[in-house]
Amino acid sequence: MKRTALITLLWALSGCGTKSDQPAPASGQPSVGTAEHAATDVVSRDSPSCGNGILTGEGVGKLRIGESVESVRRDCTVVSDTTQLGAEGMPSRIVAVLFPQDTVHAEIVDGKVWRVEIRSPHFSTADSLRVGTSLARLLKSKTPQGMTGEGALFVVSPDHCGLSFKLSDNGPPVLRDPPPAQLSRLPAATRITEILIVGCHK
Repeated sequence: MKRTALITLLWALSGCGTKSDQPAPASGQPSVGTAEHAATDVVSRDSPSCGNGILTGEGVGKLRIGESVESVRRDCTVVSDTTQLGAEGMPSRIVAVLFPQDTVHAEIVDGKVWRVEIRSPHFSTADSLRVGTSLARLLKSKTPQGMTGEGALFVVSPDHCGLSFKLSDNGPPVLRDPPPAQLSRLPAATRITEILIVGCHK
C-alpha cells in the first residue's frame, strides 16, 4: 500500500480529515541524500526549547501539524533539514527538531509539517502510551483497529485521533487490516516501535 493511501485510511479510521500529499517544493534549505546529514544549526544554551514530551494528534510540544518550517525554526531548535528517501523510495524533506528528551523528525510538505515521527520512548500520550508499550496495553484503547501499510502493521483508535502506532510484529502475510480479536493473537512480546502524528480533524 502506498504511503498516501495508508495515511488517508489512518485519518478516516481515527475520524480525521485529509491533507495534501504533494511533494515538497524544490525551494528551501534542505540538502539531498539518503541519510541524515550532520547537524546544520548550532545548538547553544540559548537555543529555544520546543516544549514538553506529551503526544497528541496535533503534535508534540510546539511542533505542530500544519506549522510552517519558519515557525518551527522560530519556536524550536532545528538540528538538520535534509531530503531523504522514504519508505516508498520517494524523496521526503525531513527536519530534525531538538527536544529536552530527544530528537524528533518531522516530514515537510509544501513548507509545512505534514507528519511527525516519534521513535523514542521519552515521549508519551497523556495516558502513557509510548515506544516500547506492549500491544496488550495498547489494545485497551477504545475500538482499536489494525492497518497495514509501508511494510508494517499499525493500530489506530478514536481515543487517539491523529496518532497511529507501529507494531514490532507484522503478523502473518494474510493478516491485513485486522480487527482487535486478531490483533490480540499476535505474540505477547509485540510492542510499539514508532508513533506517527498525522493531525486530527473531527
